[in-house]
Amino acid sequence: MKKIVTFLFALMLIPACVQDKSDVYKTGRENTGQDKDPEKVDPPVEEECPHPFLFYTNADFEALNAAWQKSGRTNCFQTSSALGVLFDAIKSSDVAVSDSYLDYSASQMGFDYAQKSEQVIIYNAYLYRVTGEGKYLSRAVNAMDNVCSLPDWHPAHFLDTAEAAFAVAVGMDWLYRDLPEEKISAYCDAIYKNALSLYTDPSKQFSQRQSNWNQVCNCCLAIAALAMEGEAPRNPSCETIWKACYDNLCEYSMAIYKEGAAWSEGIGYWAYGNSYVCLLLTALQDLKGKTIDSFMGAFPYFRKALEFCYYMNSPSTGKCYNFADSGYEDTAPKLPQWWFASVLGNADHAWFERQQLKSSGSSYIG
Repeated sequence: MKKIVTFLFALMLIPACVQDKSDVYKTGRENTGQDKDPEKVDPPVEEECPHPFLFYTNADFEALNAAWQKSGRTNCFQTSSALGVLFDAIKSSDVAVSDSYLDYSASQMGFDYAQKSEQVIIYNAYLYRVTGEGKYLSRAVNAMDNVCSLPDWHPAHFLDTAEAAFAVAVGMDWLYRDLPEEKISAYCDAIYKNALSLYTDPSKQFSQRQSNWNQVCNCCLAIAALAMEGEAPRNPSCETIWKACYDNLCEYSMAIYKEGAAWSEGIGYWAYGNSYVCLLLTALQDLKGKTIDSFMGAFPYFRKALEFCYYMNSPSTGKCYNFADSGYEDTAPKLPQWWFASVLGNADHAWFERQQLKSSGSSYIG
């Protein structure tokens, strides 16, 4: 069963837990113009860098860094909370402390390599933005450089391509303010050449599947295209691509939820595919005003998909019902439940996940 990038999804899907946004975004006293000198000419205003904008803004990261500093540089969350457990676990994991976790001698992309790259890039980019420690920036940039130096991202198995594009796009967005222009250009070119430009290739394997492939590939490419939209002079087709990905997602895999809440591949793939769906919906709501309510209205059983998750897990044993492609030991985290808990305003939806994370947080990392 494929690993889920647990820490990544937990922290992306519920960033609102950090603090009240009304405080995060206060940048100073509101200027009503009443005290402005009419004779004074304002100096030219330097255009603010829009990055980051995928899941977190610069103000969000600054708030997390402030919480990190306030904690005595130990944990930006309450250490006893589920996110505090995850933060401690990832900060001490091989992904964040070992330069050898990713094989930099690899000459080609593969699924395991794509997922490890995703972990190294995004975990370290996140830790850098929270702590400001340069070692995390170096690890993330080294991994992005290595991924982008490969001749291709293994389009024969397009999941590899999609996850590599997602990883580099999110890493570039989060680290944009600390990257030289030549690296940004190299990352944009690699994403476009190795992933986005292949979207219209009729041989791609995911476009008409009602499976996790359709969810993961469409969502990863759409998020990568959203990250690239600001670089439109280089790649003007990004808007067309993310819209096509979204439409294809709705037409095929998500159409399953017009008929019922069950997922034919079992609970493991339910969590794997829907995690990326939740990330895309979050990004589209933040950036394009595509409301989650409208999506839920189009696919009414998606809201009820939570029930499928409940029925597949035993609260007494912690085991999973071995339906479809899931074995009873398939206890990987089902992090769409965190997203549902947030968007539906009901923390009970994440009860089982909280118990799992508190009891074995470190084993949930990667």
